[in-house]
Amino acid sequence: MTAAEEIAALRSLSQVGAAYLLGRTTRALRGTDAPRLPDGRYDATRLIEWELQRRIARKAQEAPSADDGKHWLNALRKEKALAARRENEIADGRLADVAELRGQLLQIAETFRRRCVLIERAHGPEVGDEIRLMIDQAEREWKVLTQHEEAAE
Repeated sequence: MTAAEEIAALRSLSQVGAAYLLGRTTRALRGTDAPRLPDGRYDATRLIEWELQRRIARKAQEAPSADDGKHWLNALRKEKALAARRENEIADGRLADVAELRGQLLQIAETFRRRCVLIERAHGPEVGDEIRLMIDQAEREWKVLTQHEEAAE
């Protein structure tokens, strides 16, 4: 189908095609004042414009209810309380900047790794195996700890 044929088809939709375009049943479309062509078919452009105008008019008529205002106000209060709580936790040292903490942890890990290499060279590979077991255990405990913290949030 060429572009011209597609455009022609959209300018002359059947009731089934028009209903499908609007996401309605043919019965629901039939009971409206949707714009029709003289032969009873529908032009997609005019049909979409009509639907948009209907939706805009319906939205304009819907006044916000008192519950909407209360919901918005409660959400705003919760957000302010959460922000204040975070600020207090940062000030008390209970929360830290993740980027800063990551940098510090990487420095500690690098120092630890260098010292482990020196210990392994001095005392043999068996000590290196023990060190790797301790590191693996520390990693498992760290993952468990961070999973609990994520779940708490």
